Amino acid sequence: MKIYTSYFNNPQVKDFDGVKISIARYKPRFSLPYKIDGKIEELMPTKFLLLQYKNKEIDFEVYKDGYIDQLHDLKNRIIGKILSYDKDLVLLCYEKDKNECHRGIFSDWWFWQNPEHNRPKEL
Repeated sequence: MKIYTSYFNNPQVKDFDGVKISIARYKPRFSLPYKIDGKIEELMPTKFLLLQYKNKEIDFEVYKDGYIDQLHDLKNRIIGKILSYDKDLVLLCYEKDKNECHRGIFSDWWFWQNPEHNRPKEL
């Protein structure tokens, strides 16, 4: 099983042969050319953290630190949920640039926690 990350509007997601998982706090209000197979709520930033960042009350570094704290707190549940899939999966959210998004933070964190697994690749 391999883990990939991407954004909802990436055309490559439609042809991805695996499980499509949302890690976004809110589901898309626009139509997608594919079905989302599920969600992992533990990978969604908290509503409070997300709103602070979106409202520019905190910068990206503070957002990143808060999200990493959340990942650490939920580590065992996150690892269990991800490893329960027997197919490749792609974790999806809105931002096109993963470097300005929680999925990029997750990708780094996952590799740090599980160096025996490959770092999730971006589609």
